[in-house]
Amino acid sequence: MTDLHWWGNYELDEQRQERRGLGIAMFQLSIHASDPKDSCLPLEPPLWLLSVPFGAVNETDTGLVNSEGAKIYEYTYVLLEPFKQDAGGTYWFDLSAISVDIKDPPMWRWQETARTINPAFPPNQCGAAQNQTPPGGWTSVIWAGEPPRHSEMAFEVTSSVAVPENDLGDAPDSSNTWGAAMTAYPPGGPAGTPALFPTVYQAGSPPYGPIHWQPKQTAWLGPAVTSEQEADIGVDQDTVNNIQPQVDAPDLDGADDGLILPLLLSHCVPATINYTVHVAAPTTAPLYINVWFDWWRDGEWDDIAPCGQSPAPEWAVQNQVLPAGTPAGAHVLTSPAFLPYNPLPESEPNPLWVRISLSEQRSSGGSSTIGAGGSGPQGGYLLGETEDYYIESYLPALDWGDAPDAATSPRYPTLSANIGARHGIVQGFMLGVSLLSDNVRVNCSGKMSAYLKDEDTYLEPRTTA
Repeated sequence: MTDLHWWGNYELDEQRQERRGLGIAMFQLSIHASDPKDSCLPLEPPLWLLSVPFGAVNETDTGLVNSEGAKIYEYTYVLLEPFKQDAGGTYWFDLSAISVDIKDPPMWRWQETARTINPAFPPNQCGAAQNQTPPGGWTSVIWAGEPPRHSEMAFEVTSSVAVPENDLGDAPDSSNTWGAAMTAYPPGGPAGTPALFPTVYQAGSPPYGPIHWQPKQTAWLGPAVTSEQEADIGVDQDTVNNIQPQVDAPDLDGADDGLILPLLLSHCVPATINYTVHVAAPTTAPLYINVWFDWWRDGEWDDIAPCGQSPAPEWAVQNQVLPAGTPAGAHVLTSPAFLPYNPLPESEPNPLWVRISLSEQRSSGGSSTIGAGGSGPQGGYLLGETEDYYIESYLPALDWGDAPDAATSPRYPTLSANIGARHGIVQGFMLGVSLLSDNVRVNCSGKMSAYLKDEDTYLEPRTTA
């Protein structure tokens, strides 16, 4: 079994409106074997049990109504891992709807297909069963009459390989389905800094890896988004899972394309990032962007680094708002300013993991649990996308001189190897009327050739006759 389908309806009130109350929080789904003492009843405990947030289930109006005139909805859930059936086996599918608030519950009902004297499964023997608390225990659903009738419930089990719409990140996560330790630095090993980033949604949670149930419905990061059942198992649109813990391989998602590179992250110099959001249809409610940087390079996004007297939190961009009414199309956005923490010299490699997440809910940033930074809510996000990046190099927003210099035969101190002068970029503070930031002037071999013109203040030498 790869996916489950069932049909249901909401009871109508006196005004013929659906009695949805505060809504369904989740469906509890389970699969049972038959009770060997009574083959017309399910056996406890279940063979498979899962509580599925309502946002993870597609509710579709079928256009049909029941005998009371209530709309009939189809519900679909794709299993994170297929359930393997044994040949010749008999199984029961059990379903419960859990309300958001028991004081105002939805009047939701599992749709029947028929009430019959000849149940279809098993042939002419058994109909549906129920387990009510109290008194507890399974009993057949039989309607009084002559002859008595059995309920048949509307559901379907299929074995398709359809890719679900979910989106997850691809940063390394040691709390994965496989129970395999993963490495943050260097990614893929050899074993170094352990990876505690929250990426996998189900296994090892909480903290929960952020999952987006319908990423293509309203808006996503960059031009494209690819779907997957889970970060490390199941069907994936890219044909490879986002992370493969068993071989310590992260960063495998095929559409991390929202963050605009290179990044300009000078140590303790205010910085911003640019990123692209694609809006499918004008937004009717605000969306939120959050960004985390692993400044400490310790495999999690929980910390606050010091920049003098100012903090540099790893949760660098906190709930930046994409307002309601944003028109359809691609939008290049700039984050609020934040302080990077990159204390190593510019010439040394200093990679870090970055997560950017777009969602319809505000992020809490995580919790006090180690590794919770960058996590998502227990029920997941309905909309948006999460992308993770391993940034191996970035261009500090610095200004350098351009006098001739060489690593092997120093002349003027221009290169970083010769402690060349460089300056952080401060808007409005410059010589002349404009300023160009440069790539790092790294060690070079041989003689330096001319640079692009980097000055707009020029003094012409005076000559004397």
